[in-house]
Amino acid sequence: MNRWLVLVSRVGTAFTAIGLALLLISLIPSSSSGTQSQLGNSIQSKTFDNSFDQVMSPQESATFTVTSDTSVDVYLLEVSGSFLFHWISDNYGAPGKYFYNNVTYLKSFLGNFTQSNVYSQIATSYFSYQYTPTKITNVTLIISNPSSSFANVEESWKVSQQVAPASRVATLADLTIPIGLVLAIPWFVDLYQRRARKTVHSTERVIADAYERDPKTSVAEVSVTKNRPGTSPDPESRRTLRPKRILRVHRDADPHYLQDARSADSAP
Repeated sequence: MNRWLVLVSRVGTAFTAIGLALLLISLIPSSSSGTQSQLGNSIQSKTFDNSFDQVMSPQESATFTVTSDTSVDVYLLEVSGSFLFHWISDNYGAPGKYFYNNVTYLKSFLGNFTQSNVYSQIATSYFSYQYTPTKITNVTLIISNPSSSFANVEESWKVSQQVAPASRVATLADLTIPIGLVLAIPWFVDLYQRRARKTVHSTERVIADAYERDPKTSVAEVSVTKNRPGTSPDPESRRTLRPKRILRVHRDADPHYLQDARSADSAP
């Protein structure tokens, strides 16, 4: 192979190895980090609650589940609860007409920080979502009750620690393995051709050596078997070759082999 094909083939084999390693990593089961909780809560009319509030990394995955006996609004925000309440305090001052956790202030905050809203469901009695952050960030789960009555809510969440985000690692593996195999095709072809040439060259040497042991027999026939040394030859795998055909060895063969070949070719 020329230099460029060698380089491409090596890159392909490296891609394939990396893809297989990523595939194995994606199969590693996640382990619970211990931050698992389930609680019941009653949320007053026109207020919201933020029971989940912590920092998460891309190596963590959280599963949230919320059930309610009435329709509620659920928001998953990439901000801390303290940032939310500080913003409300800075913009609306001391509690007056509303408490800090009033839905009016929450809607105002969401209108100003739309990029912080990762996922939401409006007017729902059941919420389930699995979340994996793309960076180290604060995460807050907000449950808002816009109705005129109490909402009895059951909340649960489970945070799992993993070596790497399984879905993303699997996606990388799905990309790198096919690319690597395609780039490595020249290497596979060259490997096959080299092994085929080695087999042919070895066969010619065996035939030539056999004829050299009995050079006076111009019509001698040599049986060649494909079986490994030490095994019984298979009659069906045998083939008979005459000296004229079997002594046409490569140019790098010994001179006396070539001389015998020429003698065999001149024989009637």
